[in-house]
Amino acid sequence: MGDTRRFGRLRYPAKTSSIARHARLVTAGNGHLADWAQEYNDDVRLLPTTIDTDLYRPPESGPVTESEVESLCVGWSGSRTTIRYLEPLAPVLREVQQETGARIRVIGDEGFTIPGAEVEVLPWREETEVADLSTLDIGLMPLTDDEWARGKCGLKALQYMALGIPAVMSPVGVNVEIARGGAALLASSESEWREAIMGLIENRDRREQLGQRGRERVEQAYSVRANLPRYREALSAAAAG
Repeated sequence: MGDTRRFGRLRYPAKTSSIARHARLVTAGNGHLADWAQEYNDDVRLLPTTIDTDLYRPPESGPVTESEVESLCVGWSGSRTTIRYLEPLAPVLREVQQETGARIRVIGDEGFTIPGAEVEVLPWREETEVADLSTLDIGLMPLTDDEWARGKCGLKALQYMALGIPAVMSPVGVNVEIARGGAALLASSESEWREAIMGLIENRDRREQLGQRGRERVEQAYSVRANLPRYREALSAAAAG
């Protein structure tokens, strides 16, 4: 109880804006957050979420063949608090599995089910995260277009892409920028999600090409290596005051 009272003063609603106002500089993971931060601080640096591309590497095993379509795994990774973004896709995923036999895997919410479909569920574990994600053949990142989702920085999609996994995601917030140049597929309606997923399941070359473009996009714009100079500059500026 003593510790709770000690840190209770940090739990007031305006703490984020207050921290931004008093910071020497603010780093923001996307343009939406940067626009917000600029209301409170004159020095805002746009630094995207970054991926360690030495850790996140495409599996060395060869691609599946068309005769192995039923072993393809369509998956999502998140948490119990973000599973709400996946729930609207349940009808699409059920139809896809019924028509192709593809597997559905959910990482992060062991209680998730889809009536009429078989869903493989795994707990999220830091020590196995990369290995678990690497089992996916198609990665999903659905979002609702709201203020909270527009503040997200695309980590889930970037993880898929760094591993060479073709990604399908909602055109919300920074996702549009991440997918630039055809690095990922964007889908809004159920029909668009179905078309995107089915197209990837049915076409091995398309999966490979999209996975490669996604990996290249991460290496060029979202890798630790590509962004290290910008982070160094920001930290040096903050230290210099």
